[in-house]
Amino acid sequence: MPNRLIYIGVPALAVCAAATAALLLIRRKRRGRGKGEVFAANTEAAAGLAANANAFIGLYEPLWLIHAGELNAEQGVFEDIDVRMENVENAPALMRFWSENFGGFAEWDEDMRKRKAGEFLAFAKEAGVSRGEETEVTVNRDTFRRYFAKDGIRIEPGAMAEVERHYWSIGEDVLEKGIIRRGNSEGF
Repeated sequence: MPNRLIYIGVPALAVCAAATAALLLIRRKRRGRGKGEVFAANTEAAAGLAANANAFIGLYEPLWLIHAGELNAEQGVFEDIDVRMENVENAPALMRFWSENFGGFAEWDEDMRKRKAGEFLAFAKEAGVSRGEETEVTVNRDTFRRYFAKDGIRIEPGAMAEVERHYWSIGEDVLEKGIIRRGNSEGF
């Protein structure tokens, strides 16, 4: 009789332990989402974004503007990411991450789009994508690798220029060039 209890008790205990662990993980995940915390990015998904960062050129700054509340693009930017996500190469973890965390974008309101834009940008940062943050630059030969001059106006080396739109890069590779404009004699 005692052996029979062991045969029944040990598996029952294991099932209870597994169920408890699963419940704790689900609660932790929900709690993080509810507070707007950034998802703990899957290393494989982040590597997939790093390898395919150029697939999303033209969308990083609009995402930033949505997150900052400076652009209400409805769902268009997210639709564009969704379409491009279908064409990434060798990155099933990235595609799964997108689907699981951003798949319901059609029903999001403006506040949710802001939050989700921030979450995607935080994930992109974990993958190595970064935004140039300077507000002014001293023009040199390297400047035009990261920026276009507004309206094609020539800006002489050594001159100060104001950053109108920031650039985006991954490592040394520029994904999206920013825009600078010539400073005036009053500082801008």
